[in-house]
Order: sequence, then structure tokens, then C-alpha cells
Amino acid sequence: MTLVLSLREPLLQSPCIRHRYLFSTSTTRLLVHRPISDPTLIPKYADPSPREFRSNIVDHPSPCIVTGLSSNWPAEKKWKGIRDLLTSETADIVVPVELGPRNVGYNVQGAGARQWQRLETRFGLFVELLESLEWDGAAYVSQLNIDEIAPLKAAVRLPLPHAPDLAAPPNLWIGTADTYTPIHRDILGHNLLFQLLGTKAVRVFPPSDKQCLYVSEEPFLRNTSLIPFDHAFDETRWPRFYEGVKTWYEGTIGPGHAVFIPKGWYHSVRALEESISVNSWFL
Repeated sequence: MTLVLSLREPLLQSPCIRHRYLFSTSTTRLLVHRPISDPTLIPKYADPSPREFRSNIVDHPSPCIVTGLSSNWPAEKKWKGIRDLLTSETADIVVPVELGPRNVGYNVQGAGARQWQRLETRFGLFVELLESLEWDGAAYVSQLNIDEIAPLKAAVRLPLPHAPDLAAPPNLWIGTADTYTPIHRDILGHNLLFQLLGTKAVRVFPPSDKQCLYVSEEPFLRNTSLIPFDHAFDETRWPRFYEGVKTWYEGTIGPGHAVFIPKGWYHSVRALEESISVNSWFL
């Protein structure tokens, strides 16, 4: 059973309480559950050489936040807002856009699925949407291949000498606060997610947790968990997650950071503010 307590409830001040607290996204309340294992903070590694990156990070696969990899990118100096990417060369580029309520990912089920949609539009119109006072949802340019867009490709210097063998072209991710990519795994290779604007919260789970993550077998959601963002710790809906996940990682990335996610590891990403990221899968 879930207990709903007021923020002023004296019980919450008791040192005997050892529950995990989760703020509701819709009301000012706390959801109190049985204990769950605390996340491990994703470790950080500063300015590794290519050899150090391979021997200390890739060859001992676990999540890691790395600094210094994008310090010589023009994008890190020029992209101070989403409008900085809008030029005469990029305005008419057709981009894939995800639209929906805040903190809702493409794994949304039931009636909520009608509020989430994926479409294509010109990049200039996307920027206008973000600047509209009438828009209060989440909007996301997702997985835009920047190899085909010369001015964007020039601002991002990939591949890195640290990871020269790309498994796929690098992708650009641009969006509002509260865009959410649900728990999923990549099959192309190891993943480096570079943060260039804003901050994102990242959760990472080892492959051994697959049975606890309610991974869908549907073609559209293959390799993706059905657990939505705001119910991750609801033991009544997702008991295997609550009882079975023992080791998981959590961290926040900002400009100048890149999070390394080993191949096959499950992860979710949520933007805490307006955000620009680039990811690169490598072998």
C-alpha cells in the first residue's frame, strides 16, 4: 500500500524512517514506499588520454561521466541557446520532432498515448514553437543525423581519437526542459552522450536487470522498458523493478560532460532544462 503524507507530517522528521521519498509530479505530496537500493553515483573521470579512456573506462565497462572530450569543439563555445543553431542553412532542414506532455516518453501507454506524437517539420518552425508563449509541453528534436548537415557537423569534431570506430553517424538531440527518453538499451555499440547546453539526469541499469525492467517485446518498443517516468518506484505496478533491481547508477551531466554508457546497458535520460546534446555510438 502507498501512504500519502503531507509535507508537514511529523512522521517524516523521524530518524527511524528509512524509506525512499518520491515527489508527485502533479500535487505537493510525498509517496512513501518500502526501501529500495540506493543508486550508485556515476563516477567522473577528467581529461583522459585516448589510451586511458580505453584502458580505464571502455575495457572495464560501467557508466562514467567524462570531462574534457569536447573542449575543442566549436559547438561548446558557440551553442549558448537553441536559436544559435538556427541559420539560413539550417532553417529549412526537415527534422524529426517528438511532442507531448512533460516527462512523458515514447513508451506511454493507454489514453496518454494520444497526447504524445512524432512528426517531421522544418527546424525553423521547431524553434518558433519553443519560443511560443502558448506552448507548455515538451518538444524534442530526436536523433538527427548531423553528418548530413554541414554547419552542424563542422561544430562537432567526431569521431574522437578516444573512440575512432563509429558504429553509426553521430546524432543531435535538442529540446525543452522535461523531455524524457524512457529506460532502453542501445544495440549499436558503446554510447557517448555529450552535453553541450543545459543539464540532464541520467539513470543506468546493467543488462542483468532486464527481467526487472518490464522490457517490451513489441516491435515499436523493442529494447524499451514500459515503466513511465513518474511510476518508476511504484511497487504495486512494477513489483519486479522494486524488488529485483539491486545495482543502478544515477548522475547529472552539464556542458562539457560526456556520459559513457556501455553497450547493452539500459538507461533513461531526462532534460532538467533547455538542452542540446550529441551522441556517438562506437565499437
